[in-house]
Amino acid sequence: MLIFDQFKSVRDADAFAVHVRDTFGRGARTCATQAEAEEHEAFPFELRGPVVLVERDKATGPQIEHAIKADVKRFGGKFSGT
Repeated sequence: MLIFDQFKSVRDADAFAVHVRDTFGRGARTCATQAEAEEHEAFPFELRGPVVLVERDKATGPQIEHAIKADVKRFGGKFSGT
């Protein structure tokens, strides 16, 4: 899972999640808080919501993930890890 956080608003996070689904065909879920994100997976580090969780796909590999990581800046979020 790719983890993105620190969006300015849930609306920005939602827009990024839609972009990821539409552009890259990856599952992407918006969570307003870390607590909500941890309902789907536990994280050993602090996240600052809103959070977007993006599914990984080994078949399409690092090129797509690199593009997703680059695109998050347009939506005001940051890549936080995997």
